[in-house]
Amino acid sequence: MTAPFGADLRDSLRTLPGARWVPGHWAVPVEHLSETMDIVADVFGPPVIDTARGVRR
Repeated sequence: MTAPFGADLRDSLRTLPGARWVPGHWAVPVEHLSETMDIVADVFGPPVIDTARGVRR
C-alpha cells in the first residue's frame, strides 16, 4: 500500500507496535494491516476502487 507522506500519517503509524521507518518507507507488521488501512483511511479518506480495472488508486 502506498500513501503520500504527511505528519498525521507518520504520527499515527508510530502508535502501531513494531512499526518502523526504513529508508524510503514505513514497515508495519502484517498483524497490524487492518489498523494501518484504518489509519490511512482516517488521514486520506477511503480508498477509491477503479471498478473498470478492480485496482486501488
